[in-house]
Amino acid sequence: MDTFYSLFRSRKGLISLGIFLVLAILVVFIVFRHRAKPGVDPEFSKYIESYTTGVISKGSTVKIRLASEVQVSHEQNAPLSDNVFSFSPSIKGKAYWIDARTIEFRPEGKLDPDKNYTGDFKLKKILDVDGKFEDFKFNFQTIKPDYTEAL
Repeated sequence: MDTFYSLFRSRKGLISLGIFLVLAILVVFIVFRHRAKPGVDPEFSKYIESYTTGVISKGSTVKIRLASEVQVSHEQNAPLSDNVFSFSPSIKGKAYWIDARTIEFRPEGKLDPDKNYTGDFKLKKILDVDGKFEDFKFNFQTIKPDYTEAL
Protein backbone atom coordinates (compact mmCIF):
# COMPACT_ATOMS: atom_id res chain seq x y z
CA MET A 1 0.00 0.00 0.00
CA ASP A 2 2.88 2.35 0.75
CA THR A 3 4.30 1.89 -2.75
CA PHE A 4 0.90 2.82 -4.23
CA TYR A 5 0.83 6.15 -2.36
CA SER A 6 4.49 6.83 -3.03
CA LEU A 7 3.76 6.50 -6.73
CA PHE A 8 1.43 9.51 -6.57
CA ARG A 9 3.92 11.59 -4.59
CA SER A 10 6.66 11.40 -7.19
CA ARG A 11 6.65 13.37 -10.41
CA LYS A 12 7.39 10.24 -12.44
CA GLY A 13 4.38 8.50 -10.89
CA LEU A 14 2.04 11.38 -11.77
CA ILE A 15 3.27 11.43 -15.35
CA SER A 16 2.76 7.67 -15.63
CA LEU A 17 -0.75 7.97 -14.21
CA GLY A 18 -1.55 10.80 -16.64
CA ILE A 19 -0.35 8.80 -19.64
CA PHE A 20 -2.37 5.78 -18.48
CA LEU A 21 -5.55 7.87 -18.13
CA VAL A 22 -5.11 9.49 -21.55
CA LEU A 23 -4.62 6.08 -23.18
CA ALA A 24 -7.64 4.63 -21.37
CA ILE A 25 -9.84 7.53 -22.51
CA LEU A 26 -8.56 7.14 -26.08
CA VAL A 27 -9.37 3.42 -26.13
CA VAL A 28 -12.89 4.05 -24.79
CA PHE A 29 -13.45 6.78 -27.40
CA ILE A 30 -12.33 4.53 -30.27
CA VAL A 31 -14.48 1.61 -29.11
CA PHE A 32 -17.64 3.70 -28.74
CA ARG A 33 -17.06 5.56 -31.99
CA HIS A 34 -16.71 2.26 -33.84
CA ARG A 35 -19.92 0.90 -32.30
CA ALA A 36 -21.87 4.08 -33.09
CA LYS A 37 -21.50 3.66 -36.86
CA PRO A 38 -24.74 2.31 -38.27
CA GLY A 39 -24.25 -0.77 -40.39
CA VAL A 40 -26.38 -2.48 -42.96
CA ASP A 41 -28.47 -5.38 -41.67
CA PRO A 42 -26.90 -8.56 -43.14
CA GLU A 43 -30.39 -10.00 -43.67
CA PHE A 44 -30.79 -7.62 -46.63
CA SER A 45 -28.51 -9.99 -48.57
CA LYS A 46 -31.59 -12.05 -49.50
CA TYR A 47 -32.74 -9.06 -51.58
CA ILE A 48 -29.63 -6.99 -52.34
CA GLU A 49 -26.42 -8.49 -53.68
CA SER A 50 -24.31 -5.31 -53.85
CA TYR A 51 -24.59 -1.54 -53.61
CA THR A 52 -22.51 1.62 -53.84
CA THR A 53 -20.59 2.22 -50.63
CA GLY A 54 -17.24 3.52 -49.43
CA VAL A 55 -15.46 6.40 -51.13
CA ILE A 56 -16.55 7.25 -54.68
CA SER A 57 -15.74 9.88 -57.30
CA LYS A 58 -17.90 13.00 -57.46
CA GLY A 59 -18.83 11.95 -61.01
CA SER A 60 -19.98 8.45 -60.01
CA THR A 61 -23.42 6.94 -60.20
CA VAL A 62 -25.08 5.05 -57.35
CA LYS A 63 -26.01 1.41 -58.01
CA ILE A 64 -28.07 -1.29 -56.33
CA ARG A 65 -27.74 -4.87 -57.61
CA LEU A 66 -30.59 -7.10 -56.54
CA ALA A 67 -30.02 -10.69 -55.46
CA SER A 68 -32.50 -11.98 -58.04
CA GLU A 69 -34.19 -10.81 -61.21
CA VAL A 70 -37.33 -8.71 -60.91
CA GLN A 71 -40.41 -10.15 -62.56
CA VAL A 72 -41.55 -6.93 -64.17
CA SER A 73 -41.13 -5.88 -67.75
CA HIS A 74 -38.66 -3.06 -68.20
CA GLU A 75 -36.25 -2.07 -70.92
CA GLN A 76 -32.54 -1.62 -70.47
CA ASN A 77 -31.77 2.02 -69.58
CA ALA A 78 -35.47 2.70 -69.01
CA PRO A 79 -36.09 5.28 -66.27
CA LEU A 80 -38.03 4.19 -63.19
CA SER A 81 -41.25 6.10 -62.73
CA ASP A 82 -41.21 5.76 -58.93
CA ASN A 83 -38.76 7.68 -56.79
CA VAL A 84 -36.91 4.66 -55.45
CA PHE A 85 -33.92 6.64 -54.14
CA SER A 86 -33.66 9.48 -51.66
CA PHE A 87 -30.45 10.96 -50.32
CA SER A 88 -29.28 13.10 -47.46
CA PRO A 89 -27.98 15.61 -48.37
CA SER A 90 -30.33 15.73 -51.33
CA ILE A 91 -29.15 14.70 -54.81
CA LYS A 92 -31.19 15.51 -57.92
CA GLY A 93 -31.26 12.87 -60.62
CA LYS A 94 -33.09 9.82 -62.01
CA ALA A 95 -32.95 6.06 -61.51
CA TYR A 96 -32.63 3.68 -64.47
CA TRP A 97 -32.79 -0.06 -65.03
CA ILE A 98 -29.38 -1.23 -66.21
CA ASP A 99 -30.42 -4.88 -66.50
CA ALA A 100 -32.95 -7.25 -64.85
CA ARG A 101 -31.15 -6.95 -61.50
CA THR A 102 -29.39 -3.57 -61.46
CA ILE A 103 -30.79 -0.12 -60.79
CA GLU A 104 -28.56 2.92 -61.23
CA PHE A 105 -29.17 6.44 -59.92
CA ARG A 106 -27.61 9.07 -62.19
CA PRO A 107 -27.13 12.46 -60.54
CA GLU A 108 -27.98 15.52 -62.68
CA GLY A 109 -24.55 17.00 -61.96
CA LYS A 110 -21.42 16.17 -60.06
CA LEU A 111 -21.69 15.30 -56.37
CA ASP A 112 -20.14 17.61 -53.78
CA PRO A 113 -16.54 16.62 -52.98
CA ASP A 114 -15.59 15.35 -49.51
CA LYS A 115 -19.18 14.79 -48.43
CA ASN A 116 -20.87 11.92 -46.59
CA TYR A 117 -24.16 10.80 -48.11
CA THR A 118 -26.88 8.56 -46.72
CA GLY A 119 -28.95 6.75 -49.32
CA ASP A 120 -32.41 5.29 -48.85
CA PHE A 121 -33.49 2.75 -51.47
CA LYS A 122 -37.23 2.01 -51.43
CA LEU A 123 -36.96 -1.74 -51.94
CA LYS A 124 -40.71 -2.13 -51.38
CA LYS A 125 -41.35 -0.30 -54.69
CA ILE A 126 -39.37 -2.96 -56.57
CA LEU A 127 -39.98 -6.21 -54.64
CA ASP A 128 -42.59 -7.64 -52.30
CA VAL A 129 -40.67 -7.61 -48.99
CA ASP A 130 -41.34 -7.91 -45.27
CA GLY A 131 -41.87 -4.68 -43.33
CA LYS A 132 -38.35 -4.32 -41.96
CA PHE A 133 -36.89 -4.64 -45.47
CA GLU A 134 -39.00 -1.92 -47.11
CA ASP A 135 -36.21 0.68 -46.98
CA PHE A 136 -32.54 -0.12 -47.52
CA LYS A 137 -30.29 2.52 -45.95
CA PHE A 138 -26.64 2.77 -46.97
CA ASN A 139 -23.77 5.26 -46.85
CA PHE A 140 -21.06 6.48 -49.17
CA GLN A 141 -18.64 9.37 -49.33
CA THR A 142 -17.13 11.40 -52.16
CA ILE A 143 -13.38 11.78 -52.53
CA LYS A 144 -11.72 14.72 -50.84
CA PRO A 145 -9.82 16.77 -53.45
CA ASP A 146 -6.04 16.73 -52.98
CA TYR A 147 -4.58 19.83 -54.50
CA THR A 148 -0.79 19.93 -54.31
CA GLU A 149 1.33 22.66 -55.77
CA ALA A 150 3.74 21.74 -58.52
CA LEU A 151 7.28 22.93 -57.95
